[in-house]
Amino acid sequence: MPHTSIDHSDKKLSDSEATKAFFEARFFPPFLLAPPSVKTRDRGTMKTTGGKISRPFFAKSFRPPRRYFPCRESETRQARTGAFSPGADCDTDVALKIKEDTMSVVINSNYAATVASNNLAASNTMLQKSLNRLSSGSRIVSPSDDAGGLAVSMKLTAAARRQGATQAIIGNAVSFLQTQDGAYKITAKVLDRMAELSTLYTDGTKTTDDIANYATEFTALNAELTKLGTEQFNGQSVYSALTVAGVSVAARDLASSLGSVTISDATSIDNAIKNVATDRAANGAEQSRLGYAAELTAVNKANLEAANSRIADVDVAHESTQLARWNVMVQAGTAMLAQANQSSQVALRLLQ
Repeated sequence: MPHTSIDHSDKKLSDSEATKAFFEARFFPPFLLAPPSVKTRDRGTMKTTGGKISRPFFAKSFRPPRRYFPCRESETRQARTGAFSPGADCDTDVALKIKEDTMSVVINSNYAATVASNNLAASNTMLQKSLNRLSSGSRIVSPSDDAGGLAVSMKLTAAARRQGATQAIIGNAVSFLQTQDGAYKITAKVLDRMAELSTLYTDGTKTTDDIANYATEFTALNAELTKLGTEQFNGQSVYSALTVAGVSVAARDLASSLGSVTISDATSIDNAIKNVATDRAANGAEQSRLGYAAELTAVNKANLEAANSRIADVDVAHESTQLARWNVMVQAGTAMLAQANQSSQVALRLLQ
């Protein structure tokens, strides 16, 4: 920029006015001045009019670079010492104009890459969660996914398993009663044969040997009735008492139900058949009750599993959508991190 000299021949200027004139002349190039009283070294010296420096015609719209100084509320803009431009700003008695922060070209740190790396890490974490949920079929892969839901799910799971165990116990009890009924069924058949033999035993057309043969079979069948009274299920008598899922199975005694039967006493055989029929009816009632108990247990188990499924099982449709989303986010984050890592390489061009 060409040097500009100042002529104070018309009127001597004060130090502050001279300083102001110097800076205004320095920051306003001569070729932008209106036909002024200010001349360059080639055109002459700067003239003053009435002790004031002539300013270019666009001075009101053009704000040259200037310094900012602290000022006091009692000072006017023009009275501030050292302020070469009357338009300098001041807010309080100790305020300074704050420069706008700008990003420098550095190589030791990369803020954009750090932010991109954090976003990529978050997206990758969510992607891994989606993959784990879809691969395991569970919405709660770790306790941090849903701590409260995990606690409820554990209780529901335990309750459902208990219902399943109860259902198995009821099934075993039904098998126990069916085994007992099997023994009563065979007993009833034996008694029917014994009643038949008792009738044949009174046949007057039979010889003594024939009657003796009937008595021999009757005695063998009576021994079988005694044996049927000792039947067991899993090491315990099939006539013992049970309590399963709130259902009580009464104890029975086959020997007491049969009593003492003889081939010559048809009434004793009829009473034994009647008692066995009563026991079988009671057995059938208990089986029927256990069947309804088993059905209720199955319904409860299904409902508990459904409630637990809503908490613990993953919604495949929703989670597959999330998987697609986070997959795109990871790919985009990877691409942007690569761009951010290369942005600092611009510093190398400045060193070439």
